[in-house]
Amino acid sequence: WGAAGRTCGTYEALGGSAYCAHQALAESCCFCRADGGGANPPPPVYSAPTPPSPPLECTDASLPGNWGAAGRTCGTYEALGGSAYCAHQALAESCCFCRADGGGANPPPPVYSAPTPPSPPLECTDASLPGNWGAAGRT
Repeated sequence: WGAAGRTCGTYEALGGSAYCAHQALAESCCFCRADGGGANPPPPVYSAPTPPSPPLECTDASLPGNWGAAGRTCGTYEALGGSAYCAHQALAESCCFCRADGGGANPPPPVYSAPTPPSPPLECTDASLPGNWGAAGRT
């Protein structure tokens, strides 16, 4: 295949992918690989990121001082006006209905960052053609 100075470029110009049916060219020439990898290893395969765990369920905390007097709970204030009461620090820190994520007295769920995109594939370099494919300096 490399006789008389033929190279991977020679076969690419003579018909390109039609020559890729020959194992020697398929393994040696960059134009034979869909990813342009030719003689180089294929780029790594990346798996999908693991989805984040669902947030933990929220449990209202006991209300401090007069906020919790006479058996009042977060449910009492939610029924009386809901988010209007969240302006009060004691309720904002204790009641699940005061948090946009429903977290109330529990810590917020973890923040997940976007996955790192895969690196671009490595540049391809044609390998020397074996046997008659590479005879007489064909590459």
